[in-house]
Amino acid sequence: MDRATRSELVKTVETQKEKLQKYEAKLRDVIQAYKGVIKEKDALEASIKALTSSRQKDKDENQQSIQDPLNVSQEDKSANENSSDDKPNEDQIQTLTTSLFTLTQEKSKVEASYVADKKRLLTENEELTKKISEEQEQSKQKFQQLEEQVQELEDATAALKEKEKLVPNLSEVYEKRLKDLSAELQNVKEKLRESEHKAKQPSPEFLELQKQMECLKIQNQKQINQEQRNLDESEKILQQHSMHSEERTEMPRPNNNTKLKERVTQLDLENTALSHSQSSGTYGQDDDTSDPQVFADKILNLKDLLKSANKHSENPVKLKDLFTDEEDVTLNDCPFCDKAKDGYEQVKEEFERYKLRAQSVLKNKNTKDTGPSKEIEALRSQITDLREKVKSLHLQHEDECEKLKQKAENSHKAMINLTEKHKHDVALMEAEHRHKMNELEMEIKKQRDRTVSLLAEKDRELDFFRHQNFEANPYYPHLRNPPDSGASAELPQDLNRQKTEEEEAVSRLLNLRSLGQNDSNMLFFSQEIARKDVEINSLRKQKHQLETTLRELQVTASTKEEELHDRIEGMKEEIRKCERDKSREGANLEYLKNVAYKFLITTDPQSKQQMLNAITTILQFSPQEKAVVHTQFRGWWK
Repeated sequence: MDRATRSELVKTVETQKEKLQKYEAKLRDVIQAYKGVIKEKDALEASIKALTSSRQKDKDENQQSIQDPLNVSQEDKSANENSSDDKPNEDQIQTLTTSLFTLTQEKSKVEASYVADKKRLLTENEELTKKISEEQEQSKQKFQQLEEQVQELEDATAALKEKEKLVPNLSEVYEKRLKDLSAELQNVKEKLRESEHKAKQPSPEFLELQKQMECLKIQNQKQINQEQRNLDESEKILQQHSMHSEERTEMPRPNNNTKLKERVTQLDLENTALSHSQSSGTYGQDDDTSDPQVFADKILNLKDLLKSANKHSENPVKLKDLFTDEEDVTLNDCPFCDKAKDGYEQVKEEFERYKLRAQSVLKNKNTKDTGPSKEIEALRSQITDLREKVKSLHLQHEDECEKLKQKAENSHKAMINLTEKHKHDVALMEAEHRHKMNELEMEIKKQRDRTVSLLAEKDRELDFFRHQNFEANPYYPHLRNPPDSGASAELPQDLNRQKTEEEEAVSRLLNLRSLGQNDSNMLFFSQEIARKDVEINSLRKQKHQLETTLRELQVTASTKEEELHDRIEGMKEEIRKCERDKSREGANLEYLKNVAYKFLITTDPQSKQQMLNAITTILQFSPQEKAVVHTQFRGWWK
């Protein structure tokens, strides 16, 4: 905080220093202008005094008192007046020449300053116009770049949408291809297992033949490997060409795509068949030479290989036994050599045919692919660009996904907090409800006890009144009369009616007593519900009143805010006005200087009158002062 306040104070001090320097420069200019005006004024006064007669001394004094309120040139004026009374006309001419010289000097100074200011302003204006034009060009270029970027993004999004549409179809095709290839692999594995099983159970003839042709196998295996490499390279080239043709003709030409795929599958099957035939039946190529030196070299190579293998193996082979067997056994005496040679020649012919066929296929492919190579290169460049765009869009997508995940996590956390808060509120409400229910049950029990006690009191009172009525009944002796007295034992109708009414009342009370216990709860609940309805209505009224008061407060607050905003705008406008007035002070002073200068230079009375009007309006003369000045001005030019 201290550093911040210090830095702010340093900034304020620097700004105030800059303002003070500007004000000092302005004051210097004002002082210089004021001194020049005073010099011009003195020169003009001297010339006027020399030209005017002695009659106008009083008018000159009044004019001097009006035009020079600061009494700057009072001493010079007094000296000039004393000298003008004593000196002759030569002195008057000299004063006129000096005044003209001073006026011309001041005029030249003013013109030089005006020209310098004009040049400076013109250069500043040119620099500003150049900067504005450069900034406009830069803004136009940036705007064009932004438009191009937006267009590129739109194109990229459209291309991505199209690719997203094509992705499921390609995935289905690749899945089918994978399924087919997996099925082929399983078939090949089964065939290999069968062949391995067969190979594990060789015939004795094959074992003998294997021993005899071991050398040939090792010699020819190298050539087979070389041919296999060539075949692999040709297969890779074919696969690349097929892939390029598939990419090139994937969308617009589905028929060509299917044809090429069928062709590729055929070539794959042929390659697999040839490889199986080579591995099963061929053990050498191009060994028709009968030079023994070649065989000797090969045997020596194999000998070296056997030595190196014996060093690393646990069961080494004895070289002496092998060479003794090779010397004893000859190829001419072997009965299976002719069959092996015939098989070898057949395989060799088949291999030559396949080789010629593969070369012809490669030539045809090369002749076909020379034409659209340029198209393929262009498509490759487009594919690379699209891949880069896809990568960038994937990165953007990942960033957006991360942001969405963060938002989802935040919302999930907020939901968890809200659910916990809701559960807490529900638990509080349930506790309050239980407390209220317990209170209501206690009140119901109290009410029930009261009703039971009241009913018991009423029963007692009824028994008491019944007993009193029975004793005070006038027909009681009739009931006591014996049957021998001859009086009728039947009660009168009034007594029976009264008795029935009393019995009905008692039965009602008893029924009320029995029903009171069941209906007391209902009555209490109905009373509580009515009470709650009344409370709810009162709360609704209070809510409505509070809403109305809140709206009124909002309206008053909005009006107050508008008033404050208007006041702030007014204060800002006043501040701007003050700043404009401050800036205008220098301009007005410059304008006043120019007007006074022209007033002093010109000799035309009409222009003098116009300039005098301008001076009086700028300096805000009163009507009386204006009248005095105009009368004095007329007196000058009579």
